[in-house]
Amino acid sequence: MTLYLTGIFLFLASHSANIFFCAKKAQLIMRFGAVVWKIFISSIAILGLLLIINNYAIAKENSILLWPQSIYGTYFAIVLNFFALWFVISAYIPRNILKIKLKHPMVLGIKLWALAHLITNGDLSSVLLFGSALFWAVLSFKKARLKTNLSKDQKTAKHSLNASFSAFFLGLMVWLYMIRVGHKDLIGIGLLYS
Repeated sequence: MTLYLTGIFLFLASHSANIFFCAKKAQLIMRFGAVVWKIFISSIAILGLLLIINNYAIAKENSILLWPQSIYGTYFAIVLNFFALWFVISAYIPRNILKIKLKHPMVLGIKLWALAHLITNGDLSSVLLFGSALFWAVLSFKKARLKTNLSKDQKTAKHSLNASFSAFFLGLMVWLYMIRVGHKDLIGIGLLYS
């Protein structure tokens, strides 16, 4: 469990520079350069992710159950994950309505993903992982919104119907893939009950 918790800490800490130590990040980039910073932060993130992946099954096996899984909660989580995927994909497609209106759809998608997984996974190891991710996403969104509100350059981009439809369609396709086989192939847990 120690390696698992270390992985969660390293992964989230590597994504928290803009939340907790923005000034220090700027100093380090000035001193060592952006490329060195990105390599350093990426290395920490990858190490954390590997620790999470390699120790999740062990942590889950030795975990206590805080609340039982509910079939209704599972189906609600599946629906929430559609919106999570749609939001995350919207972050990468310029000029779509979600990116323009929400400003930070990636972080909102992570919030929904973490919440959905908290609803359906009541064991302590899952609560630590998804609860930490949800807490991080709340802090990240708050900081990003503050930064957006303080920004002098408040241009309103015009949205594209094609870009908006593309984000929705790609989100839907990835969601359907994850329901059908993706979650089983990537995570080892099937979502469809037989």
